[in-house]
Amino acid sequence: MSQGDFLTALDRMVGLYQAESERGTDTLRLLQIVTLMATLLLLLYSARGLLRPLIAEVRATFDELEASEDALQRASDENRLLLATAGDGIFGVDREGRITFVNPAAAAMLGRDADLLVGRFHHPLLFGGGGSCPICRVAAGGKSIPYCDGEFARAGDAPFPVEYSVAARPDGEGSVVSFRDVSERRR
Repeated sequence: MSQGDFLTALDRMVGLYQAESERGTDTLRLLQIVTLMATLLLLLYSARGLLRPLIAEVRATFDELEASEDALQRASDENRLLLATAGDGIFGVDREGRITFVNPAAAAMLGRDADLLVGRFHHPLLFGGGGSCPICRVAAGGKSIPYCDGEFARAGDAPFPVEYSVAARPDGEGSVVSFRDVSERRR
């Protein structure tokens, strides 16, 4: 066999070896992909078993949160209704003495628009001059006062006699005052 024939035969054998090697590599790649897919499926199946209780717990937490939000909304709506329909005047005061909310009865008895009362200091609006008052003491963190007699100022009119109570807010951030005009009883 001549050297040329030998090289040609060698070249053909190298070509066959390369083709066989590429087929083996392709098969190996396919086996790797199948193994990876099988591993992923196994992990997914295992994780499904582990994640299912976690997902159920998250769903239950969201359901509880939604129920809490609904209950809070109902309570808020009921509080607004109570404030709107109460015959007594009711207003809130923060620790600094600013009015935080006013119900319609309080605004009417004080002769002022509720929007003009909120955010203003209660003391000059209700009592005129300076000095200490039970509302200020309770709003600053004192104990609730179940009954007080006094006079509140009415816009553009003489002060009128009131009975009022001052309740400390549970969070310590002020107080809530409820009052009634007792002018008729005093006469």
